Amino acid sequence: VARPVVEGYIASNIGPKALLRDLGRTALILMRFGPKLPGLVEERLLRPPVPVVVVRRWPWVAAGWFAAGAAVALAGVAVGTLI
Repeated sequence: VARPVVEGYIASNIGPKALLRDLGRTALILMRFGPKLPGLVEERLLRPPVPVVVVRRWPWVAAGWFAAGAAVALAGVAVGTLI
């Protein structure tokens, strides 16, 4: 049952036609971006590194989760005493 589907997939994605199609697409991309590549590489190599600022928000998140958990626990105790 799957044979026609698998054969069609192989013919369109793995065979010689697919290879030529992929080579053509690669050639088009290289023609478009090839002339720009030396400038992009130079810009990347000569540009000073951008400092990375790390913002640590975990203590606040942990405190929020703790407060939420405490509220749920208190609500559970309150409901438990009513039942």
